[in-house]
Amino acid sequence: MKKLVTSLILLLFLLGNNGTYGQFKPIKLILKSGDSLTGLGKFSRGKKVKFKKNKASKAVKYNFKNLKRVQIYDEDEIINYVYLKKKGKKIFRFYKELVRGEVSLYKIVVIGSAGGYGAVGHPGVPSGIRAGDSFSFVKYFIKRKEDNGVTRFWEESIFSKSFKKAALDYFYDCKIIVEKVKKKEYKVDNIVEMVEYYNTKCHINKNN
Repeated sequence: MKKLVTSLILLLFLLGNNGTYGQFKPIKLILKSGDSLTGLGKFSRGKKVKFKKNKASKAVKYNFKNLKRVQIYDEDEIINYVYLKKKGKKIFRFYKELVRGEVSLYKIVVIGSAGGYGAVGHPGVPSGIRAGDSFSFVKYFIKRKEDNGVTRFWEESIFSKSFKKAALDYFYDCKIIVEKVKKKEYKVDNIVEMVEYYNTKCHINKNN
């Protein structure tokens, strides 16, 4: 029996998709010390960010562990990455922030390749992937203000619970969201809208 080899390359917070590894872009670093730096930057190997004040200046590397937040200015969009740990774990990583509020929503993308016999059905490998195929899938994480880390909410994996179940379990205290999920008005494509609705309607009304 051939050994199953599955390589998962976790490209944190969609860095590859934004071209942030390859080129310097307008950036703002918010350090854990409270200081902030504005200039040009890009993510570098070894959990570091290369930063320079301007095109002519020399690049300085900042370790992820010294950063609280990174803002990248990509054309008309400001992309936020936040350095957080997973709830109950000690390992920190950057997550792309989609919503910030009483409930915050984050996203990462896993990119990898499946090698060896029987790759289909291996944990983390999307359905339909054959040996030798490359793949990518999204993982969503969520965090309430009082939480000390993010919690995995849903991912595009055959071993993940359905989006419907994840939404009903997490937002059980918001009747409107529960109804919309059951009626399929809220699906994974509406995840940002759903979290924003909770923050602006459900949470506020609950506290009034």
